[in-house]
Amino acid sequence: MGMMVKIEDIFTEAFDAFKANWVSLILATLVLMVGSIFIIPGPPLLFGLYIMCLRAVKNERTEVLDILQGFDYFLRSWGIFLGAAVIILIGLALLVLPGIALLILLIYAMPLSIERNLKAVESLKASYRLSRENLKFTIILALIVYAINVVGGWIMIGSILAIPYTALCVSAATVRLLEKY
Repeated sequence: MGMMVKIEDIFTEAFDAFKANWVSLILATLVLMVGSIFIIPGPPLLFGLYIMCLRAVKNERTEVLDILQGFDYFLRSWGIFLGAAVIILIGLALLVLPGIALLILLIYAMPLSIERNLKAVESLKASYRLSRENLKFTIILALIVYAINVVGGWIMIGSILAIPYTALCVSAATVRLLEKY
């Protein structure tokens, strides 16, 4: 275990990746938003956006159609989505705070699945472990990311910018935290 991951470095790295890939990321986010209306394509499209974001934070170019690669992981993306949703809803039903804690602890599930080629349940477990090992960092990251998405959600253009930027932040954090080990 070597370096210390700094929250400000994650947001800077995400912003740099966004600047380099803003057209493809915004267009892919529009595809995600429209596709999610039909429910079934939602998780694979989100998975595809994370594929794009992981490439972007590694200084690789992204193309709009890269978002469709999420469909190669259709069952895995739905497994992560449903698994996380059930766990979080149970936590919320118990007392709200456990649900919020799980929402934070499962933040890395999709990027971990892509980076480490993990199945749905393995991804959820790995996210839980990575979050617990980096708890303070993960809490700060999650609070900022969720705040950006809430504020961005107040207006349509805000969501179009907030969704890819926050996915880049989570992707960058996942890559950097994995480098620690």
